[in-house]
Amino acid sequence: MDLADGEVVVAVQPAAELVEVEAGRHVDLPIPELAVVPVRRTKRARRLPHGIRVADAGTAVITDRRLILRGRENDCE
Repeated sequence: MDLADGEVVVAVQPAAELVEVEAGRHVDLPIPELAVVPVRRTKRARRLPHGIRVADAGTAVITDRRLILRGRENDCE
């Protein structure tokens, strides 16, 4: 992964998902919690609210400047 001069990796989360909300749909998302990466997984899988889908999944790399998702096909910033 190419980083800018002086950019520092802060954390890596190996199992992250990028979600999309259908256009024109209002969705009540869960309130984010303050947590330290990595987040503990529960045994029960959460269902996404109607109108939200997982667009990609992969490894999230958090730097002091950006969040990068190293996805299945592409990298997203």
